[in-house]
Amino acid sequence: MKQDQEKDKVGDTNNINDQQQQQDGDSIPRKGKSKSGKWRPSANPLVKRLVLSVDPPNWSTVFARPEQPVFIDVGCAKGEVLLQSSVANPGINHLGIDIRESLIDTAQRSHKILEIEAKCKVDNVHFMSANANVNLFNIAKSLPAGSIQKVSILFPDPWYKKKHAKRRVVNATFVNEIAMVTPVGAKVYIISDVQELYEDMANHFLSNSAFAKMENTMDAWDIPVSHKQSFYIEIGMPSWRSVLVRV
Repeated sequence: MKQDQEKDKVGDTNNINDQQQQQDGDSIPRKGKSKSGKWRPSANPLVKRLVLSVDPPNWSTVFARPEQPVFIDVGCAKGEVLLQSSVANPGINHLGIDIRESLIDTAQRSHKILEIEAKCKVDNVHFMSANANVNLFNIAKSLPAGSIQKVSILFPDPWYKKKHAKRRVVNATFVNEIAMVTPVGAKVYIISDVQELYEDMANHFLSNSAFAKMENTMDAWDIPVSHKQSFYIEIGMPSWRSVLVRV
């Protein structure tokens, strides 16, 4: 196993030697070609049709044991990390949120396939389409108090242009809302293959007195490795990550 190589003062490079499963392919990619052959960006969270409030579900109908601790994946895409974790950790409820309905549809289909393959009900995972910057706080507040133990933001859209930085999911307001809905000891996982984006996310969290960086990221990173992360490891492409703890 390769050791993490520190790339900057606040973050670690992800160099775990895991076997590649497949490259993560979002149905709405970070940058993909349209039918015309032109490059198009990911879903803009500020457009009117996406700045919508959604009602939280009735958790007693979503989870078999709604009183359990909760792991929220913001920008869950196809749900692979939560589906892996839900099977390995039946004592934890898993909630995936993504702004792109097509990816949530894929995650829900994968959930059904998982139940068929497992020949049992996987009743500790749920996926919903929502704009996290608009809805995360209200959704989190509707969960049992103190239940949110893990929040992950894995490879979020980088929005490279300076004028588009306001579209990034992690900002001061977002971090403050997570601080308000998580108990002391809760962990936040961030990772990006764009160093500038990673540093921006890390700095937002570390600028908030409610969060501190855990020193040994390799040991603290106790959530499944995504297909994208495995692929980057396989080809030797660096990614930067940290685990923050609520203090």
